[in-house]
Amino acid sequence: HEIASGMHRHFCHLTSELKNDERRAIAQGMTAENVLGKIFVYRIYDLAEQISCVTSLDKFVSEHPEVKLVVIDSIAFHFRHGFSERED
Repeated sequence: HEIASGMHRHFCHLTSELKNDERRAIAQGMTAENVLGKIFVYRIYDLAEQISCVTSLDKFVSEHPEVKLVVIDSIAFHFRHGFSERED
């Protein structure tokens, strides 16, 4: 929330000098709540959940056409962890 609030303040500062009312209004409308409300987060705790999540991305994106970017953080973690457990 702090990053999104900081982004909002920064955009408002950048556009405060603009004479273009439309751009200024867009920046002011980019509140932390508006930005964060458009972010979907899935917490993945094991390899099975990760595989399920990745295989369901096609369906999720087709049901949410407004999605423009998918970020997968640390995708290799559960695979490495899962394989090291099998080796033991």
